[in-house]
Amino acid sequence: MTSTVNTPGILVVEDEALVALDIQRQLVALGYQVVARTARGEDAITLAGELRPDLVLMDIQLAGALDGVEAADAIRTQFALPVVFLTAFAEDDVVARATRTDPFGYLIKPFSGPELRVAVELALYKHKVGAQLRESEQALRASEERMALAEQLGGTGSWVYDVASNTIWGSAQGLRMFGYPPVARAWPIEDIEACIPERERVHQALVALLSQGRDYNLEYAIRPADGSPEKVIHSIARIQTDAQGKPLRVLGFIQDITERKEIENELRESNELLSLFVRQSPIYSSIKQVTPSASRVLLASDNFEQMIGIAGADMLGKTQEELFPAAMAAKITADDWRVISTRTALTLDEEFDGRRYTTTKLPIIQEGRTLLAGYTIDITERKRAEEALQSSLREKEALLKEVHHRVKSNLQVVASLLRLEAARSAQPDTKAVLGDMQGRIRSLALLHEALYRSGPFAAVDLEAYLREIITQSFRALAPSPGAVQLELNLAPVRVEMDQAMPCGLLVNELVSNSLKHGFPDGHTGALRVELQPVDGGPQLRLRVSDTGVGLPEGFAPGRATSLGLQLVTDLAKQLGGALETGPGAVFTVTFTARHLKASPNSA
Repeated sequence: MTSTVNTPGILVVEDEALVALDIQRQLVALGYQVVARTARGEDAITLAGELRPDLVLMDIQLAGALDGVEAADAIRTQFALPVVFLTAFAEDDVVARATRTDPFGYLIKPFSGPELRVAVELALYKHKVGAQLRESEQALRASEERMALAEQLGGTGSWVYDVASNTIWGSAQGLRMFGYPPVARAWPIEDIEACIPERERVHQALVALLSQGRDYNLEYAIRPADGSPEKVIHSIARIQTDAQGKPLRVLGFIQDITERKEIENELRESNELLSLFVRQSPIYSSIKQVTPSASRVLLASDNFEQMIGIAGADMLGKTQEELFPAAMAAKITADDWRVISTRTALTLDEEFDGRRYTTTKLPIIQEGRTLLAGYTIDITERKRAEEALQSSLREKEALLKEVHHRVKSNLQVVASLLRLEAARSAQPDTKAVLGDMQGRIRSLALLHEALYRSGPFAAVDLEAYLREIITQSFRALAPSPGAVQLELNLAPVRVEMDQAMPCGLLVNELVSNSLKHGFPDGHTGALRVELQPVDGGPQLRLRVSDTGVGLPEGFAPGRATSLGLQLVTDLAKQLGGALETGPGAVFTVTFTARHLKASPNSA
């Protein structure tokens, strides 16, 4: 707008130049500013868009294609500016055409200065009030939209009860809660109360609010009129009175708390179940409030009556000194405070009244305070069973040791018989066979010795077992002192007894064979025995070799006729491997070790 500050600017549209000049001078004299003059309707529209005057004085009869009514209609439509018509015509048809443009006044020519002043002031005032009203309506509409959005997002609604008409007006969201369409009208209170199963309680609360001023703060269920699921709402209200204090209306607020009530109910049921579990659990459970000098029971399971003769419900509020002997109560309190002060769980074994228990105590946090939760299990029967099992195990171990002892003794008897028979025989072949038999029996006896010393009877320290067999065979069969060097490279490994026995027999045969046939006539050299894992895996490689005279030409273990080599081949298969020979006097067996599985109770 081109008008100066606080001086309204007016556009004059008049095709009579003298009349236009006169109107301009009168307006200036009245304190207004004339921003422009024109005689054509088309120019008036253009100037109105460019200058945005506060008021347009428009002659109805104009030069050009558009008359004043058409120009005024365009200005009002495009720019929402107020227009006052100037006309010498007062005919009904002219007035009817002009009225359709919603003018802000008429001046019938000829008009005086006071008439011009009144028409201009009324038009400006009417336009100002209309603009303020439109702004207020827009602000109110925006506020209502924000309120409706807030109610929708928050699950809330508002209502107004009119005392005189006994009707209720509800917000859109409030009406939706009750299953009614969001129509802005007064609803009979009976329609609203029909949705409330406890309508009498709710109605009496409203009556008490109106008659006695009591607080209106209710939670109640509603069954929406449209058949949607039942809801729970929270409603609060206050009275609005007239100057004499007479109630006019009640302003209320409602909130859908269905989901919150469902969560509360689920939480309550969960707490009740937890409390029921604690009270009726076969485990002794408790929660305590602990200070350095006292440990007081807040919750305890009912089965404490079996332990101390007092039911859990009767323990509430009591200290340990009121429940247990003094020395034991002092220890319990000290242990409880240790858990609370260090915030570290504690597990300990206890004994009370001839029975044994294991107790775990741990800190728990509730609303900023630290409490102690504990549970105790009666392990008397378990301990008795463990002790009985340990006693039975000791008896079985003693029996097994006795069996091993007797087996060794019997093997020694057999070996002695063979030795006596060999000494009595004059046949070299017989002596050799009886000597081989003694070596085999010796390897079996050493196996029982290894089992006897190892502890777990089902597992054998294979390295120690083989070392003993090889050493004894070497001492018994070495050709001459210092002629043959014994080299051992044995990895420590434990295997099942079913593998240890064939492995010992196989090594005994190969070592005996090497010492008997590999170093004749004072020949010197070395005998080497190796037992090593293959690439660090579960497979083991057993190898017996010597640097003696070597194997006969065309030697093949599978075609050997001697009992010893036939045994070696069969024992290799029993181990789950195959016997390989060469190059030179080298015998190799690769097999997978079967380790003893650990006991679940072993540490």
